[in-house]
Amino acid sequence: MIVQVRLDSKAHINNLKGEPGIIVLLPITRTSSNSKANWIKILKIIESSDVAALVIIDKTPNNEAALFFNKSFSFESVDLYIINRPTSEPIYDSQAYVKIDDSFWILQLHDDDTWGGSLTLPHDSTGLHLFSTNFYFAGKFSTECVTWENSPPARINFTLIPGTIWNRFTEFIDAQEGHVAGSVDSALNLVSRLICEESTIKSFHYVYDNRHWENKISASKNLSVLALQDGWSEFAGPDIQILNRNIDYLAALIFFQDLIPNEAFAIAESKLFLNFRPSIKKRILVYAHSLSLIPINAMLKGILSIYPLGSLVKLQNRILKLIDLNQTKQRSWKIKSRNDICALGNARLTSGRFPLINARFRFWEKIFSSR
Repeated sequence: MIVQVRLDSKAHINNLKGEPGIIVLLPITRTSSNSKANWIKILKIIESSDVAALVIIDKTPNNEAALFFNKSFSFESVDLYIINRPTSEPIYDSQAYVKIDDSFWILQLHDDDTWGGSLTLPHDSTGLHLFSTNFYFAGKFSTECVTWENSPPARINFTLIPGTIWNRFTEFIDAQEGHVAGSVDSALNLVSRLICEESTIKSFHYVYDNRHWENKISASKNLSVLALQDGWSEFAGPDIQILNRNIDYLAALIFFQDLIPNEAFAIAESKLFLNFRPSIKKRILVYAHSLSLIPINAMLKGILSIYPLGSLVKLQNRILKLIDLNQTKQRSWKIKSRNDICALGNARLTSGRFPLINARFRFWEKIFSSR
């Protein structure tokens, strides 16, 4: 069966057989010279695996992926769902359009990574159980196997996640009116590890391209890009994205609270609040930067009172925004409770400068004042 999901609808994948099964999710955002070869490889994996459905999120400009899979998909016992989403839509926002039966497990494949083998659930697959695959980091010069304990948060994307967790995750996206942080997979990783037991499927391997995180320069650049895409505008940068991620962790923890053991929840929440405290070096750098901006702003204010030049006005506005950014960072360091997060969100909301994430500010207020 091939199902074309309308732009205003969601894919609801029901388990008609009533047996544990696997859903493979393939988000495709662009095409390259290797795309068709990778897509053929995916079909071969489906052929050798115990998969109930393949779900394509097609964000390619001319629907190349949808056209290919519509033409090439010929499995009688596997369903194909094609979800066309706007190219501009962030990838995790798009994932809210995939709902699965609780007796299914879901795993993603990204076609800019490499992978191989077959996917089959163990016979005793029950309840809240994660099944990880053999996982490798691919850097510029080497590829290394990574243990479950030492793996990056992104590994959760390439792990078989039970339907109960996945559906709650999509509800988490919906609760923020469909736009979530680009680091929301880290939040999913956090709660999944608190809730589920993990086992490894040794018949499948995933090689993750670590190009965005292989050094501090790459990581800083990627964090800035995520913050900009997220809607933080002139505040976009590594520090704000890390702040956003820390708040996202706490929000997810509360959203999944009924599935998390009480003791594990209390320990995790306590540790997460410590994340807001920066190093002494970071404090010194931000304070020093703030102090350096004060005389510059005062000088510009004096000049503009006599010579209101447009270029100087723009420069002063830039200085004022930097002062505001530093004040936001310093205020975030004092977060010790849920009320502190609500206050920070409200302060940003009233500024009117971040319309794309106003819904998230309202979500923070709602979830952090819920208890």
